Amino acid sequence: MKEAPKNILLVNPPLASPIAPPRGLARAARALAGLGLKLQLWDANLELWQTALLPGAAEAAQVLRSGAFYQPETYLTAWERVRRAGERFEAESWREAAAGGLGQSLPPGPALLVINLEHPEQWPCAVMLAEIAKDLEPQTTVALLGSCLVSRGGPGGGPWDHLLAGPEGLCRLLGHEPPTEAAPDFSGLALDEYLSPKPATELGPLFSPADPPGPGELAGLVNAGVDLLRWRLPEGDNVAPDGLLKGFRRSLKAAAAAGLWSHLHLPAEGPWREGLLHMAGVNPHLVHSWSPPRPWPWQPGFGQDLAQPHGGGYDELTPMPGRPLWRALSGVEHLVLYLRHHGLERMRRWWLPPAGPPYQLGSEVSYHYHRPDDLPAQRLEQIARLILAAGKVGSKWLRHNLEKAYMVGWAQERGVMVGTDTLKRPRQEYLDAIHEQSGYDLSGYAERGYISILPQYRGLGVGSQLIQRLVARAGDLQMFVIVGRENKGGEQILRRNQTRLVATYYSRKLDKEMGIWMPVDQEPPQPTPKKAQIP
Repeated sequence: MKEAPKNILLVNPPLASPIAPPRGLARAARALAGLGLKLQLWDANLELWQTALLPGAAEAAQVLRSGAFYQPETYLTAWERVRRAGERFEAESWREAAAGGLGQSLPPGPALLVINLEHPEQWPCAVMLAEIAKDLEPQTTVALLGSCLVSRGGPGGGPWDHLLAGPEGLCRLLGHEPPTEAAPDFSGLALDEYLSPKPATELGPLFSPADPPGPGELAGLVNAGVDLLRWRLPEGDNVAPDGLLKGFRRSLKAAAAAGLWSHLHLPAEGPWREGLLHMAGVNPHLVHSWSPPRPWPWQPGFGQDLAQPHGGGYDELTPMPGRPLWRALSGVEHLVLYLRHHGLERMRRWWLPPAGPPYQLGSEVSYHYHRPDDLPAQRLEQIARLILAAGKVGSKWLRHNLEKAYMVGWAQERGVMVGTDTLKRPRQEYLDAIHEQSGYDLSGYAERGYISILPQYRGLGVGSQLIQRLVARAGDLQMFVIVGRENKGGEQILRRNQTRLVATYYSRKLDKEMGIWMPVDQEPPQPTPKKAQIP
């Protein structure tokens, strides 16, 4: 810098959401506090909303600042009116107001204008502010501030002098070492003017899947009143995909068990990207919510959401109508407030149908059990497709086994099949293979299997209910379950439902270790010596 500025103006440009104060601005204000500089904050985004956009949606804005915010139907109606008000904005129409605001705020002489960037929609106004500042006072130093500026090259040349990823770079630009504590300082912002019933300043701590919190830290977070954890992989992370995903799933399970909501910031690229998207898609009970990457104008895919979770085979089924309620909330800030008010269990069950009020997933489930001969072919095919979607069994014998089964069960809610379980008559070739490899002759036994639960219904007790009700209808039939030993989730369900592991064997066909499970009140047959591997 030619001459160290004594005056600094931190600006948050339009057009971002008006629901919460800008964290980047507050973090920069905290970092610069105590340096003896004249510091001024201007949330131009909020000012624009108040003067030009919200007057046409004043009643809706008041709803979002009141206790009615926590009523989903009221909230959704109010936020939609505010969102539509924002659609009227055109960046060029703000130029005159921007020039007036900078004319009043920029002092003469050496000054530093710091333009905070948090959302791609802010880019046109950020460029405009930089141009106006240079026209008003050519000696003004302009810096763009935002973590987006270090991703894939940053913007090209423009009417600015510096690109700063965060407040640490801002401190060094001014010749100071950044403070060790950089918690946001929101005191310079009008917190009661944003569209939330209370200041939405806390988002939850941010972790990397490669460096998760341990059990003690999780307990400390819960005791400190934290409701939500955020997860993000740094750009260029070189953690091996398989090891990362397995470890990350364990971390998510631990967080959920502790009562913490997990929000994932999805990656735009990387070796772990596809696996992470699939894991998020099939485990909504662990990855409770997510944010897609939002490309900036200088990044590939600008204007698109580059990544969305996918459910593998479940994506081939007819999609569930509607979406989870959290996706209709405006940002993580409102999600945190909803979690604090309603709790994790209620929030993760809330579903928004295409028409009508939100309802709680699992509150209207009905269970059905029939002999396959009593079912139409269309229903059996629907069950087969749900089983195949889980990706645990092949299709070769599936439909044959369903048609010959003792009993087929399924769970349904609002016309959607959400889970299934079957009491099968095992084929003799299959029983012979088990006998030859494990030493157990299971002739005359029924096999319970083909359980599959829609991802949205995992963790809601549907699987346990399907199992318990099916077993209760089995009468005197003795039964077994075969599960791969790597399927820890399946084994956990079995243990919860009064089933025990009686033997293991190695399947040559599947090239993995398998477990034989039976009800705890059922005595297994005597194994052939030397072949059984009793755990």
